[in-house]
Amino acid sequence: MKKRLIYIILILSIMMYTLGRGSISWFMSTAASEANAFTAGTLDIAIAEGESGSGQIDLGGLAPDKVLEQRTKIVNKGTLPCELYGIRFSQDSIAGLAGLSDALSFHIYFTHGKDKDITALDIPVFYNYVDTIKEDLIIFYPITVESEDEITMVFRAELDLMQIEERHREAEDSLLEFEILASQLGTPLRELSERYVLLEGDKVVQEALNGLDDADVLVVEEGEYQCDRLILDNKENISIVGIGEGDAPEFKHTEDSNNSKKSNPDQYFLSIENCSGVIMRNISLGYYKDNKALSGEASANGAKPKKPLYIDGDYNQVNTYFCGEFEGKVNQGHIEVIGRNNIIFIDDNRYNPPQS
Repeated sequence: MKKRLIYIILILSIMMYTLGRGSISWFMSTAASEANAFTAGTLDIAIAEGESGSGQIDLGGLAPDKVLEQRTKIVNKGTLPCELYGIRFSQDSIAGLAGLSDALSFHIYFTHGKDKDITALDIPVFYNYVDTIKEDLIIFYPITVESEDEITMVFRAELDLMQIEERHREAEDSLLEFEILASQLGTPLRELSERYVLLEGDKVVQEALNGLDDADVLVVEEGEYQCDRLILDNKENISIVGIGEGDAPEFKHTEDSNNSKKSNPDQYFLSIENCSGVIMRNISLGYYKDNKALSGEASANGAKPKKPLYIDGDYNQVNTYFCGEFEGKVNQGHIEVIGRNNIIFIDDNRYNPPQS
């Protein structure tokens, strides 16, 4: 059957404020696509140190069998580096999607590439239903954009075929207004948002996970964190981001070979349970055997984990690395994924769960 071409005309307006002077830039694009996805063009936003740029996304092309994608090129026109740290949607725009919010999902990430498929090098910042966006605001770990450099924000919108019914017509006249939040390089995180939580070397990982609120960003400093089994339970839109100049921060368990407590080979080291929209990137998971003394956290909690990763939920994206006994042993028995639309990278390679 000859594929049908769909033509969409997208008109976007961008208001840019640079060095105290306001200017208005208009963008118009016509895009054609085949099959079940289309791209609605590219727009440019110019920012400077500590300034923000705003724009609109036309959701009029939404349909149950289509994926809307828009790429926004963000250019730092200032003389100093800046940091992107958030996306704020207008309250009216989000409110206008109330009838679709439990069926419409957004997948937003930043990239320097042009690949259609997301890769391990891309930076995800949101992946969930619209009704889970807290206070119309998405906060993520700051992304540095050097002077005269650029980065692309990829925005994808998709309707859930299992929930949408006939409500997609409600988006026919919808314009989603957004603002990219930027700051000067080096601005303290807590000055940008109260959602940032810093995990330092002396912190207990499980306690930090338990204390997170929905939409928080747990920033994990470079280093090793000795811990026992880790569980992230019943959270929405949590980000766990490893930072540092060297190797990715490592959540590790070192099992005492002289420990008399019997190990549980069916236990997972990291379990993400009843969660949606969790984003974890640049974090290593390690399992080791050693006869050295363990930390109080690791030695006091009984059975030790043998498998690295378990995910039970929808729209989670995990990019992790395996170390120690985990390394090189990725197979059907080591990872279990339950739920829909989960994206997993292990050692920078896309992991595809076995088909049942």
